[in-house]
Amino acid sequence: MVGCAGKSASVGNGAAVSSAMSADYVVLSPKSVANNISVTGTLMPGESAMLSAQTSGLVKQIYFKEGQRVTLGQLLVKLDDRQWLAQRQKLDAQLAMAEKDLARKQQLLDIKGISQAEVDDAALLISSIEADKKELDVMIDYAAIRAPFSGLVGLRSVSPGAYLAAGSPVARLVQVDPLKLEFSVPEQYAGQVKKGQLLRFSISGNDSVFLGTVYALEPVITETTRALRVRANVPNG
Repeated sequence: MVGCAGKSASVGNGAAVSSAMSADYVVLSPKSVANNISVTGTLMPGESAMLSAQTSGLVKQIYFKEGQRVTLGQLLVKLDDRQWLAQRQKLDAQLAMAEKDLARKQQLLDIKGISQAEVDDAALLISSIEADKKELDVMIDYAAIRAPFSGLVGLRSVSPGAYLAAGSPVARLVQVDPLKLEFSVPEQYAGQVKKGQLLRFSISGNDSVFLGTVYALEPVITETTRALRVRANVPNG
């Protein structure tokens, strides 16, 4: 530090008064800073679906109780499928006869007893019957309403013996583990949110702090709100 040049004043025995200056100082050390963004979100089921029939029919049996936990593929409702089963048995018999007829005609063709066209017609009949069987199998499968995922069944809207039209609601099924947390981040903070990022949140009326993991972001900012929609997985085990 450079001071002004000048003659020091003398005191007493001739000693010079010190020209040193006192100064305050601060020691700096690195520390991490938390950049928290507080937003409001909505906690939702992991999956949610209204179960419905894909075909019309009488409700033959209900295999679940309201509020019950069910697993993927579990049979929940069975419609009366007796007419389709009877038609399938009829087609099975027709197919067996058509296969025997084809085998006989192929033997006749070998000895020039019939034309190739007759053999082709017999083979075409078999293909047609097999196609009809596959169509019936689909209808029989439609008569069984199964859980598309594991979850919790809500209140049912049908009873055994009731006629259920195609598309009519049966009950709502929700996946309760994991849950989804959806929230929106203001545009100026959108660049700070990344897939795989951990977050903490609380629920109204509960002092506990829960954890989630960001798994998806909208590719664009919502024009009306100028915010980025984000979803996170929340374990609920």
